[in-house]
Amino acid sequence: MADGSLPPPGDPLADGTRWVRSAQVLERLLPHGILLLALDGDEPILVTGPGPDLWHVLDEPRTLAELAGLLGARYDADADVVARDLAPVLERLEASRLVTTVA
Repeated sequence: MADGSLPPPGDPLADGTRWVRSAQVLERLLPHGILLLALDGDEPILVTGPGPDLWHVLDEPRTLAELAGLLGARYDADADVVARDLAPVLERLEASRLVTTVA
């Protein structure tokens, strides 16, 4: 969340909800990141830094904990810290219709 706290119970970011790339997204790999555009979107989003790695692991449905664990291991970072950092990113990607949630 914006204040650094974890989402409340029942929130899709805190429960067992799994996140996955939307099938309705165009993507282009660039030297400095990945450019994403929802087919029904207005503006592309440039994802940089570790964002392309997040996009890569969203190729199959994963929980926030799974995503944080994978990326934490890759970057030698604490999974709880990574989860707090991922929460607003996933919310933005969902709002932009780039990812969806599955049961």
